Amino acid sequence: MMKTLRINEGDAIRVTGAKLPKGKLIKIQPQQVHFLEVSDPKAVLEQALRNFSCLTAGDIIEISYNSIVLDFLIMETQPAGPGISVVDTDLEVDFAAPKGYVEPPKQAPAPVETMASKLKIDVASSTPGSSRPGSALGGTPITSAGGEFESFKGIGQTLGGRKTKGKGKNVRKITPVDPDSKIIRTE
Repeated sequence: MMKTLRINEGDAIRVTGAKLPKGKLIKIQPQQVHFLEVSDPKAVLEQALRNFSCLTAGDIIEISYNSIVLDFLIMETQPAGPGISVVDTDLEVDFAAPKGYVEPPKQAPAPVETMASKLKIDVASSTPGSSRPGSALGGTPITSAGGEFESFKGIGQTLGGRKTKGKGKNVRKITPVDPDSKIIRTE
């Protein structure tokens, strides 16, 4: 306490009483990085703040933990004013980074292992590994004898379960449209 008040033994002091509002929030900054090694900082601060009746912004308080003396700077108090009372209050504590703390550099996450890398498939090659000709993965599209692309040349099934066969463009002809019609053909 004498260190906080900056007085020596035998110095004269004047003590006056003051009514302080109950504190709602304090923002503190540890003055050493050793505070990061404290296993349960909430419990340590709750126990230590019971020894104080009031706090003011700019004060440095000392807390003893496992034979280590930790210093904390009171950066901000709410409600703002000359000080706050911390007796019988539910005080919210916000921490600033400790003095001298350097944020460790973030490591890039390891690339996610894909099935292609597990099976050692070269996905950068010109045909990525599709066994179906004309698929979206590579190869050339299926064309009819005239050289036009046919969208489907296989078998399918209706919702009723009836099997259908794909006919392609060369089987089903496009019906001509009357020039006065409002139907617009895109092909």
